[in-house]
Amino acid sequence: MRLFLICCVLFLVNCQMAKLGKVEKHIIKPGQPTGRIIIKYNAQLLANKSLTIQSVSLSNYDNKISNFVIIDLNNGMLMKSGQLLSKGAYFIEFKADFNEKFRTSEDTITIRVKSGNKESAVSEVVSLQ
Repeated sequence: MRLFLICCVLFLVNCQMAKLGKVEKHIIKPGQPTGRIIIKYNAQLLANKSLTIQSVSLSNYDNKISNFVIIDLNNGMLMKSGQLLSKGAYFIEFKADFNEKFRTSEDTITIRVKSGNKESAVSEVVSLQ
């Protein structure tokens, strides 16, 4: 019975379309006094099969995140949003307008992905480094 449960857990883990590796949150201060402070988020997405990123979202943030960067870590190529990503590792980066609450908050990054007709979401909690 115990072996069966272990096999089931391993099967479920291997069936995931993607998972998040290292995630980071940084405050970026402007180089000029008139510039604005922003929060930058980085995440490593590990794709277990070909997929597309449907959306990126952040808890505690009211605005939609429409601009995010995808870099294929296998070859350093910049990928387009909505482009089919093959199995491999990817670097996802996006920025958010600064709000004082982000200094101490733990935020959840959620990336929705789609492979064929199946959709899934991967999430990870991140705080300031």
